[in-house]
Amino acid sequence: MNNDWVHLEKKQLVYFLKMRNSYETKFNKIILEGIKKGELKNHDSEIVLFSILSTLRTLHLWYAKKKSLSPAQLKDELARIMIDGIKATNY
Repeated sequence: MNNDWVHLEKKQLVYFLKMRNSYETKFNKIILEGIKKGELKNHDSEIVLFSILSTLRTLHLWYAKKKSLSPAQLKDELARIMIDGIKATNY
């Protein structure tokens, strides 16, 4: 589904690309603001942005097979991993 946009006709493609650029720009601004306020670690905002988006864009492929994980568990765990990271603090 994530790559289906390449088959859009010109008018829909232009609309889609504009919409995608808009939400990526807005999301990047949120990340930059979090870095500025010290709420997020000072990492390259675009790497953070596209790491999160890449995870979310393909998550459905894995989650569809995962019967033992509730949507609430996924939401909580994913938010914790994406925001807090995976490195142990005492490492």
